[in-house]
Amino acid sequence: MGSLGARPSKWCRGAFFAFFLVWLGGCAESNRLVVYADPWLGEFPARALAAFSAEQPATQVELRILSSEVVAQRLHYGDPIDIFLCFRPEIMRERGLSRQIAAEMVLADLDLVVVAPRVEIRQPKLGAINCQSLPADGRPLQRYIADWSDAPEDSCTVTADFCRQTQDYLLRGWTGRGILPGFFARRHADRLEILRAGPSYSGAFTALKISETPHRSPAVDFMKFLATKKCQSLLAEENIIE
Repeated sequence: MGSLGARPSKWCRGAFFAFFLVWLGGCAESNRLVVYADPWLGEFPARALAAFSAEQPATQVELRILSSEVVAQRLHYGDPIDIFLCFRPEIMRERGLSRQIAAEMVLADLDLVVVAPRVEIRQPKLGAINCQSLPADGRPLQRYIADWSDAPEDSCTVTADFCRQTQDYLLRGWTGRGILPGFFARRHADRLEILRAGPSYSGAFTALKISETPHRSPAVDFMKFLATKKCQSLLAEENIIE
């Protein structure tokens, strides 16, 4: 029988080392932040996370840009998401996901505008200059447009499947008219002319902290960061708020 002062066995040392690696991995995992954001927020999510990382360099951040209805579907199937920068947060209630919201904060309201490409960028040879472009059914922007009771209609409509496509049809002068968020039209005033103002919707862009977040502490810190003057300045620089 060995004495009480005997050196630990190889098995004990191995078990301790394995425990240490698991603990270390858990610490690294707890310092991660996974953020999903709607593409209509433009460069704001990336800029906000970059500013947050500068203040908390120990936190590993991950940003994924997906349309809000796709993110809601991923939440439904249990994808690990800490923060959801959402366009049209009503989608959470419609999908039965309200209980997954632990905290929320309004980032910006939405005002719809009817726009047309400026004359100098129009592309009549493409054959769609007399058409109106609209986002595909189910997209957040389309749902807001559908709520506009007297939204302009056109016999010729071109459907855009994605956010970038919705933007490009007008920014490249391929279609003659469309309905966009006012802040996007104002950001591109050199290429887009506002023909008519539409309704406004409060809280259309909202930050949601998910209740079953796998990384609680960084998520809480990032929600606090979103409420700072620095983030308000970033939203203003992106023309999302005035």
